[in-house]
Amino acid sequence: VVLVTGHEQPGKAESDLDYSALARIGTVVFYMGVGRLDEIARGLIAAGRDAATPVAVVERATTSHQRTVRADLARLAQAAAEQGVDAPAIVIVGEVASLADTLAWCDRRPLFGQTILVTRTRTQASELSSQLRDLGARVIECPTIAIEPAGEGALRAAFDNLNSYHWLVLTSPNGVECFCRCLADCGGDA
Repeated sequence: VVLVTGHEQPGKAESDLDYSALARIGTVVFYMGVGRLDEIARGLIAAGRDAATPVAVVERATTSHQRTVRADLARLAQAAAEQGVDAPAIVIVGEVASLADTLAWCDRRPLFGQTILVTRTRTQASELSSQLRDLGARVIECPTIAIEPAGEGALRAAFDNLNSYHWLVLTSPNGVECFCRCLADCGGDA
């Protein structure tokens, strides 16, 4: 395997890439080469690489937006253009690219391709969002609630009459946290 930059300084007189050497290597991975796919393919084919060599372009690798476009080396630039491939992406040239479907672990995560709106408070959204992203989801955080302290008088009255209730139902972790804090402030304990 050889890892190669696919993006050289613009306006450079000639490429530093040794296509003759690269054409003889089993697997070549180009980073930052989306804008030069046609040049890369032509350079490899001119240097002796078979035009039918499998290629996979992986856009936004390992993210919930990952997308893989497969083609042979001769159709690489055309296939990427037809699919609207954009940076960031890596280009994998070689027989290993034919295993793209077999090795597609990222695409097989349970929430891959799903978009989930997280409406929790700003301070509580990050942990849930991180877990959802690990499962492959695209996450949009849009807090729709804010946890505010309850009115002092109403809470104090409720705590003064706490022993008169048969049941106490707390419906969220926020409710439990608020209840325990207020209970302690009123001199009580669990």
